[in-house]
Amino acid sequence: MATGLQDVVFEMNLTDDGDGDVCASDDVLTQAFWAHKRDTQRLLAIKSKTVKYYNEIKHTLSKSLQKRMGDEGIVLLSKQEQSKIERVNQKPSLIFIGQTNSGKSSLINMMLGGTYVAAKQTPSTARLVKLTYGKTQRVRIVNRDGSVLEEKPLTKKTVPRKWIELDEKARRDPKMLGSYIVAEVDNEFLSSGIEVIDSPGLKENEELDKMVLNELKTIVPFVVYVLDGKNQLTNQDREDIKKVQAITKNIFYVVTKVDKDNDDDDDDDDEAAVVLEKKTRAYNSLVKEGYLPTGVKMEDCERFHGISNWRVKEYRKQGRRGSDPFVKDYYRFQQCLCGFVRSSLDSIMLAGSKLLLSSLTACLDFFIGRATASKEQQREFNQKIKECRQQEGNIYSNMASKIKNKTSQISKDISAGLRASTDGIIRDSSSYHFTDIAVPTDGVVSNGELLKQCQTQMEEFVMTKLCTEISEKLSNTFKDEDSILSDLIKVVQELEKEQPDKDVSEILRLCTMSSYVVRNALKLEKASWKLTIRKTARTVLRFIKHPFDSIRGSVHVDEQWKKNICKDIVSRVNSEKIAEEVVRQATDHLRNGHDKFGEAIDKLERVLEVSFQTDEEERLKIRQYAPCLARLEFSIYSMLDLRFFGKPDLKTMIGRGSQGDVHDCGAYGPDRQQCVAKVIDMTRNINDTDDLALEVHYTRKISGNERILPLIASIEYKGYLYLVTPRMKWDLMRAIPSVKRLPDRLDIAIEVAKGIRFLHAEGLVHRDIKTENILLDDRNNVKIADFGLSKAEGLITKTIVGAPIAMAPELIRGEIHDKSIDVYAFGILLWFICDGTGRVPSRYKEIKRPTDLMFLCKDGLRPENRGFNQECWALMQRCWHEDSKKRPDFDTIVKDLVGIRKRLA
Repeated sequence: MATGLQDVVFEMNLTDDGDGDVCASDDVLTQAFWAHKRDTQRLLAIKSKTVKYYNEIKHTLSKSLQKRMGDEGIVLLSKQEQSKIERVNQKPSLIFIGQTNSGKSSLINMMLGGTYVAAKQTPSTARLVKLTYGKTQRVRIVNRDGSVLEEKPLTKKTVPRKWIELDEKARRDPKMLGSYIVAEVDNEFLSSGIEVIDSPGLKENEELDKMVLNELKTIVPFVVYVLDGKNQLTNQDREDIKKVQAITKNIFYVVTKVDKDNDDDDDDDDEAAVVLEKKTRAYNSLVKEGYLPTGVKMEDCERFHGISNWRVKEYRKQGRRGSDPFVKDYYRFQQCLCGFVRSSLDSIMLAGSKLLLSSLTACLDFFIGRATASKEQQREFNQKIKECRQQEGNIYSNMASKIKNKTSQISKDISAGLRASTDGIIRDSSSYHFTDIAVPTDGVVSNGELLKQCQTQMEEFVMTKLCTEISEKLSNTFKDEDSILSDLIKVVQELEKEQPDKDVSEILRLCTMSSYVVRNALKLEKASWKLTIRKTARTVLRFIKHPFDSIRGSVHVDEQWKKNICKDIVSRVNSEKIAEEVVRQATDHLRNGHDKFGEAIDKLERVLEVSFQTDEEERLKIRQYAPCLARLEFSIYSMLDLRFFGKPDLKTMIGRGSQGDVHDCGAYGPDRQQCVAKVIDMTRNINDTDDLALEVHYTRKISGNERILPLIASIEYKGYLYLVTPRMKWDLMRAIPSVKRLPDRLDIAIEVAKGIRFLHAEGLVHRDIKTENILLDDRNNVKIADFGLSKAEGLITKTIVGAPIAMAPELIRGEIHDKSIDVYAFGILLWFICDGTGRVPSRYKEIKRPTDLMFLCKDGLRPENRGFNQECWALMQRCWHEDSKKRPDFDTIVKDLVGIRKRLA
């Protein structure tokens, strides 16, 4: 948002108030302070309401949603932020500091237009004096703790010097030394809320020094440091300025008594030279010390001024007319001080407003985004679950059928694998070392139990080898079938990624079914294979013993014996039986996986139903709070826009809409561009306040896009709302006949589609796309306008809105709708663009009542084909399809239009 100020045309009339002093009328400073006082009250009231709503939100929204807000950095206005906003409530004060008492007092009196502080040339120890507004004039001596030590009526507007000065006794009394004067006087300038402070010179007393410096920290200080033109910049001044600069750098330097001394002659040229010499010497000293910037001419430095208070007073006393250099210098001082104060007050107000705006906007965007996301997420989840069921069902049927038909192939693969690996298994068997069996050193085992243990270990070793070989062989056999799971796994992983809930995540892990992979199943079920191998290749000890050992009743357990055991087992393996077992296992495994998958998806749907029900409840709460926050946000923008740009100056009415009239308002805004203002009577549209506030929020959020008509200002003033936007040349309906070539008209259609695509990417639905809301400038640049019916997708209700000719059937039926209604409306818009005449479709001409048109469109009425380009006509038909799910999105629309445009070129 722009923060620049309009140029201030400052005029100051000097009048005699009876005491010979000069006072200001039509004072711009007074207006600035009044505006600051007014806006401070408004901002603090908005902050209080914001805190109230935030407290309600904390007690209403779920902890999970609040946690998500915290994770995204959304803080509901911390105590520290509230304190920063409340700084706008610090009292703005003009504080005059310096070593020249009479110079300070005279300057204060000049500013206030009367003698309020008695001037005295002789230095003395004095209290700090605060001049504030009060209808009943009085003076109070106030202790540092705020208690009133003494109070007296002020019969004259001048504060007596004896009350300000501290006598010897008072200087020894800590209570009196730490006290200050508050003088309430009836003065127009002070009535704006400003406070004028005449400070005692620093270094007079340590307690007084602390008081002055502490005062600077508790106010919004506008420091005017007064130097003596005769004494120039003293060492004491240097010490004082350093102390003040530690608190604020923005100091105005005023050199008084720049006129000639009484001892000089009266030659005007000599006086001009004396004035210039005094000012130049003081200016150069301040620049040298670093108090003023280098490289700036003295006459261009707005924080340095040289004046003569008494010469300005004399000028008016004598009734002189014409130009006077001293009066001119004083005018310049007032103008520069006014500009500086206004700019500073604007900065203070802007800083507090931006902080509150940032919080409200971030919170509002989060709520709207969350409401939209939960609705979109529910739709996507339902679609993905449906996809999961379909894909899993197809996978199960296909894999079960394929596995059943693979029995013969599996048998062949097992036989081939065994033939290829037999030699290796026999070789490994011959060198096998028994574990935990004490075989005699000669290898001869005659103990039947020991021999049985040896045989069992060998059998286990060989069968393990066989299982491993079969598993590796079958791993490749089922590789192609396993790969078809990838699409299913991808969809399920997307579900898991988008649903962080632990319970749901666990269900989704079941859905991925790592055990569904057949290869994994075959590896896990080797124990069952061993049983099958044992049945088909059972070894009997008596048939494998060496002949002579059998006669002797003993066996020689050597390498040959081990080889024989291995060969016998391998030779007896029945590949067909194992193949049947493998198919049985794989089929059972798939059936088990299929059943578990179905159970997991059913459970997932139940969990998500509860979750989405909770989301819907929170979405309803968000719909309750979003307009409240939007109204507060709008109030701040209204305050700032009125402050910086003022109320639009309404000129000729150039249009009329459903919400209000549109007027030309001339040059307006930060860039002073030609603008128009839509004026809405809030007293007649009181029920639309929420929608209007959200409209302003949406429009400001998207105003940076080149295809969106930006909102320059939104001001609520005396019951009317002014929405100010740049002035465009015409709307699309009036522009179409002037664009003769279809390719050029399609360029406009492409820009409109890109603009709506941007809106949808931001989660917004326009809901009123029509030719009247598409504006063009002198170069036919497209600007989408009028977001009065726009909604964040998550906040959409069943309300029937829009132009009847462009309303989608589901909208007319009062159903919950989504962004596809903009696609439907764009299809109608594309019809007008392709037609190029600006005339309505022939089928609609005889329909008189809007309600009749709505119901006919609901029943299938669409514009006729007037010999359009076939691709354009096909795109229109897809856009206004009865089934919203079959309408293209704007990525597709833009792509198709660009392609058509290229082919037409």
